[in-house]
Amino acid sequence: MQTDGILIGVIADESRGFRRLLGVGIAGFLIALSGVACASSQGAESGSSTQTVPPVAAGATPSSQAGVAPAATGADNAPTTEALGAEALRYVRVLSTELGPRDTESGGEQKAAAFLAQEFQAAGLQVQQQGFSVVVMLRSEPRLTVTAPAARDVSAEPMIGSDEGIGQGVLIFGGLGKAADLPTGGLKRKVALFERGEIRFQEKAENAARAGALALVVSNNAAGPLFGSLLAGVGIPVVGISRDDGQSLKELLAQGEVMVRVAIKRVQLPSANVIAELPANNPANNPANNKGGIVIVGGHYDTIPGVPGANDNGSGVAVLLTLAKEIARKRYPFTVRLVGFGAEELGLWGSRRYVESLPAEERSRIKAVMNLDVVGAQALIGALGDAALAQDLKAQAASMGLSLGVVSGDVSSDHLSFTREGIPAVILTTPDFSVIHTPEDTVDRLEPLRLGQTAALVLGYLEALGQR
Repeated sequence: MQTDGILIGVIADESRGFRRLLGVGIAGFLIALSGVACASSQGAESGSSTQTVPPVAAGATPSSQAGVAPAATGADNAPTTEALGAEALRYVRVLSTELGPRDTESGGEQKAAAFLAQEFQAAGLQVQQQGFSVVVMLRSEPRLTVTAPAARDVSAEPMIGSDEGIGQGVLIFGGLGKAADLPTGGLKRKVALFERGEIRFQEKAENAARAGALALVVSNNAAGPLFGSLLAGVGIPVVGISRDDGQSLKELLAQGEVMVRVAIKRVQLPSANVIAELPANNPANNPANNKGGIVIVGGHYDTIPGVPGANDNGSGVAVLLTLAKEIARKRYPFTVRLVGFGAEELGLWGSRRYVESLPAEERSRIKAVMNLDVVGAQALIGALGDAALAQDLKAQAASMGLSLGVVSGDVSSDHLSFTREGIPAVILTTPDFSVIHTPEDTVDRLEPLRLGQTAALVLGYLEALGQR
């Protein structure tokens, strides 16, 4: 999940927090449990390819290798919410502990893509990988180096949206980066060091560039690395560093002049969307009686570098894999597609590539898109996005014994790639983002019941839609 603003009263401040969208027709709902009633980056892409995944060999059982068993069922042979949650939690363990970080640069994303394809295929679905390339800011090379008084590298993360380039010069501390904080002598041909807080990264970067800085370094105001994003480049490289490294640099400045070098380099890397399909049971695809059409359930499987990504977004992918086993045993009068999106954390590249690849006729047949992103926190589940689809989900939840409260706003995630093209889409999410993008995003923090509720709601919606 990407973050940049405010949502539902939860402040994520300027660092990839929540974007409030003012577009017409955007609404959302918070889903509150009423008893356990559910019984059922910036980069630029280039090139693409779609590859059918070869069948799993007879006798191969990737699911059992992953330690994931079919969900237990109730009296009506439907999986219980608890069983769905337990199965999804086992998948999260595999994703976050066995596979670990699934970022694009390290190759972890490619391993995760292979795992998704294997599990989708083992469930009995038709599987393809849609390959594409993204241009990303290289993280494996030093991005911040102190060159004097003593040379050393400082761990830094390029901000999504930053310009490529090298800025080298005297380091100058400029407080929070507000206009009033800047040194009277300006920042011309200097490298600025600002602290995170109070104003957005975009404004900090604009202030630094306007004052003549060659580069900007922003130090975190909380523990851990700083992964930030800009709405647009300002002509200079911008990186984030940890609070501890920021404090160390300020202490060094107190002793005298400090020279630093900031460098951001872009490279082209492979990514892929993993697409699993259950074809419609009605080949006539007659939309007049709600037959035919396409329903998409998706979620990104990549992470930022160096984090386990249990909730962001191992939780959504785990529910997606759990759903695969359930829907494979069913038949719907519409096609169901499960899509694992690649390179979401770099700027929604996988979902954008997927939408761009759809012919106009196929776009027109999409009934609904449900994007699962961060669905394992203890916070209430939220459905945000297309108003009509959110209302449908509200009604479905109510029929399953769930009550919903109304909220407004939206979140930067893969559903936006669809809504921007007029395709009805929502995100399902549990809006507690306090540990995402940190090493603390671990499986032990997840709430299995929320995973089960998310899976049950999607299954219930698919069933109801098929009976209309």
